[in-house]
This record gives sequence, structure tokens and C-alpha cells, in this order.
Amino acid sequence: MKAIKTIIKYKVISLLLLFHTSSLALPLYLDTYTNEQGLSQNSITCSTTDEKGFHWFSTQGGLNRFDGYEFKHYKFNPSQSSISGNWITDCLNLENGQLWFATTSNGLNLLNTETGSFSVFNQYSTPLLQTNAFQQ
Repeated sequence: MKAIKTIIKYKVISLLLLFHTSSLALPLYLDTYTNEQGLSQNSITCSTTDEKGFHWFSTQGGLNRFDGYEFKHYKFNPSQSSISGNWITDCLNLENGQLWFATTSNGLNLLNTETGSFSVFNQYSTPLLQTNAFQQ
């Protein structure tokens, strides 16, 4: 009989703790962004956040920087120091603030976040890469 009272007592205490902790929980709000909100393409291949708090989304249609309000797009432009291709497969955010982006067939890209220009490393650059293809 004493064991049953002890079990009931622990169950009541557990329920009280459960209701107390659930009343302290904060709601979680998630936003969804698509090309209707400004993303260049709906399939995100990689994402990272830089030291300034910008969110970077790599897609099959270009690179997107999100500041919390709007997207800025980075696309291939042969007449500027742009990213070397629009289909971006991977990204790397180093501790020193460097942001690297790999494209499907046009090499690696190092972004200068201050100027928005890219340094491209591929089989035609110095130093050169042996192949422009990114392999996992």
C-alpha cells in the first residue's frame, strides 16, 4: 500500500513539473523563403552565416545574401569580378571571415565581403586548379 502511494506521489509531482516547464516554453516562429520572397532559386545547396550576421544561401541559380529583410543576388557576369558560375554546390565559412563558394564546373570563388568582388580559382587562374569540377 505504501509503495502505491509513493508511485502516485511521484506521478503527481512529475505531472506538475511537466505542466510547469511547458508553460515556460517560448513559441518558435519559422519563416520560409522562396523565389517569391526574393531567393534566386528554391533549391538551396548550402547555407552559412558570416561574422556580420548575413545569411548566405547557395543555389542552382546564383548566390544570395540575406540581411533579415531582403536578398542581394550574386550572379555570373563575364564583364565584372563576379562569381564564376550560377550553380553553386558548396560553401565554406572560415574563422578568419573568408567565404568560399564552389561551382559545378567553374572552380572555387573567394568572396571579398567588403567590395562584393570574387577571386576565382580554376584551371585558368594563377594558382591553377587541376580541374574545375567539384567532386565529393
